[in-house]
Amino acid sequence: MNVLYVHGFGSHFDPSKGKIKILSDELPKHFCDFDLPVKVLGDSIDYCNEDPVKKMVAFAMRNHVDLIIGTSMGAWTASHVGETLGVPWVAINPACTPRKSLARHLDRSGEIDFSGRIINLAESHIDSVYSESMKRDGLFIFDKDDELFDYKETLKTVGDDVSYVVFEGGSHRFEHMAEAVPHIASYWNRVSCTGDKDS
Repeated sequence: MNVLYVHGFGSHFDPSKGKIKILSDELPKHFCDFDLPVKVLGDSIDYCNEDPVKKMVAFAMRNHVDLIIGTSMGAWTASHVGETLGVPWVAINPACTPRKSLARHLDRSGEIDFSGRIINLAESHIDSVYSESMKRDGLFIFDKDDELFDYKETLKTVGDDVSYVVFEGGSHRFEHMAEAVPHIASYWNRVSCTGDKDS
């Protein structure tokens, strides 16, 4: 089973990161097919200059992805890639209105992001690539103390009838991946083994 992990703004894909290692090690223990080997894949995205949805759709198709997990801007991307390809997706501490989220970075031009890239974000790029809001038909997971995005506001935007889980405490970096794994696996089991996205 191939899992696509989509990182957020200013970051990069690193398979040695703790969250990815947790997913690789723990997801197989909870899937309905216990013999299913899990490979967590990804690619680095330059949100300032690339169209993340187009890039990740192509990546997912090349790698026959079965599940998509994204964090922050990666969660928004995951929702659009998943809906495009009909692949189950999970949104962790999502940036559900990317135009608004990215606009605050416009005055950071020339600064260095966490991945070492120079921030070079144009308003025209935001308007052309990030015009759509978050999709709804996935699993939403929140840290209650996310300092960037209030989960209650996110639920007002996407609707509180979506499937979601909230963990006490935490932060925007998300500190509950190990605890989230059973919920992610349960969602995937429900969708892949029964075809039911709505329960």
